[in-house]
Amino acid sequence: MSDELRYNEYIRDDFKHITLGNGVLEADFVPELGGKMSQLINLTTGTDFLLEPKTSDGKYKKPKYGGDFEKFDTSGFDECFPTVSDAEIEIDGKSILFPDHGELWSRDWDVEQRGHSLTMSIDGIRWDYTFAKRITFEDNAIIIRYTLINKGDKALPYIWSAHPLLKISPGSKLMFADSFDRVLVNWASDPEIGSFGDEISWPELLDNGEQTDFTDVPEREFGRTAKLFTPRLDKGQAGLYRADVDESICFEFDTEEVPYMGLWLCYGGWPVELPSGQKHMTVGLEPTTGRPDSLKEAVKRDECPILKAGDTTNWILTMYVEQGKASF
Repeated sequence: MSDELRYNEYIRDDFKHITLGNGVLEADFVPELGGKMSQLINLTTGTDFLLEPKTSDGKYKKPKYGGDFEKFDTSGFDECFPTVSDAEIEIDGKSILFPDHGELWSRDWDVEQRGHSLTMSIDGIRWDYTFAKRITFEDNAIIIRYTLINKGDKALPYIWSAHPLLKISPGSKLMFADSFDRVLVNWASDPEIGSFGDEISWPELLDNGEQTDFTDVPEREFGRTAKLFTPRLDKGQAGLYRADVDESICFEFDTEEVPYMGLWLCYGGWPVELPSGQKHMTVGLEPTTGRPDSLKEAVKRDECPILKAGDTTNWILTMYVEQGKASF
C-alpha cells in the first residue's frame, strides 16, 4: 500500500471537483461548496461511504452565505464552524450572529496542492479567523489536520463539528470505543424520545415498550430521527458497520481536543415536511469540540472551547475503512 497522492481535477455540474487518493482510498472534494468531501471510496471494493446529494435532480446547488442548510443538498462531509445551528453571541459587548451550520459550508475555499498533501483554507466573515485543513492519506486512512487561527482582538468561543452524512441500510450498526449510557437531546422528531436539553438513556431511547436499540439501523418505516450528543468521551473512536457490504468506516480523534460526538440518527423521520417514503436514511457520526448545536447554548453550558486573541489551535481527525466489523 502507498501514501503517494494521486491528484485530479475535473468539472461536474459546473463545479470544480478535486479527486485525490493513494490507490487504497479515494476522496472527492468540492472547494466551491465549503470544501465539501462529496465521496470517500474504498478502491478495493468500490464502496462509497458518503451520502449522495438528496436534491430532486441529484445535483449540487450553489448556496449563499447565511442560507438554510436544509434547503441544499444535505449530503457528503461538510465542516461546521463556529456553530452548527444559527446562534447569536456577545463578545465584549458586541452582538454577532453566526448563520445556520456556520460560515464555512456555503463558501468557496482556497486550495493548495503540495507534495503528498492537499490544503484548503478560508477566512471568517463575522469574525477575523483563518480555518484550514490539510489532507493526507496513509494506507487505509485519510488524515485531516485542522488549524484555526484567531486573528481577532478578543477571545473567540467556537464549536467545530465534522458533518459526515453516511450511507446506511437496515442491519448497519453504530460502534463506539467508549461506553456511555446517557445522551443529550438537541432535537427529536418524536416527542417520546425527548426535547431539547433532556438527558436520556442510551441506546434505547423510547420508553414505550419497544426497547429499540438506536445503534441498530432499522427500516425507513421506523420513521424517527434524533440529533443527540454523547457526554465527554475518554476514547475518541467510533464507527459504522455496513452489513450490506461487510465493511466499516471509523473515526478517530483526540478527546483532549475534541471531547464529544454529535449523533445524527436519521431513520426515516426527516425532513419533516416530506412524505414518509421520501424522508432520508443516513447517520452522521460527528466528532465535535462543543455541544449542543447552538454556540450560544454551548457558551451558557461551558461546553465549548475559547480561543484567545492571536492564538492558534490544531486537531486531527482520522477516517479509516476496514473489512468486516471494526473492533476497538
